[in-house]
Amino acid sequence: MRLPFSVDQLTELSERVGRYQKMAGLVNEFMVKVKHASPTLQTEVKKIWKQFLDLIDADSGEVVTKQRVKVILLAVHPSVKANVESGIMSLISRIYSL
Repeated sequence: MRLPFSVDQLTELSERVGRYQKMAGLVNEFMVKVKHASPTLQTEVKKIWKQFLDLIDADSGEVVTKQRVKVILLAVHPSVKANVESGIMSLISRIYSL
């Protein structure tokens, strides 16, 4: 049986799947760290997590994503905002360095 796709298309798909797997691994690693953090930090990350994932899915580039994250971080309690921001910005940098 022959697939109706070119080698280039299949190569691109394979690269995208590989990048997605690496990105998912980084996100899961971040979540493990959050689960071991204080309950306050966990609650604040949960508050913005859906919006954060939407930003990552949009794949607008590192600079734009970081700017948009700063907007959603306005919802985070000031007592843990620095920790949440640091962790998320680091995660974004690692994702875009793949």
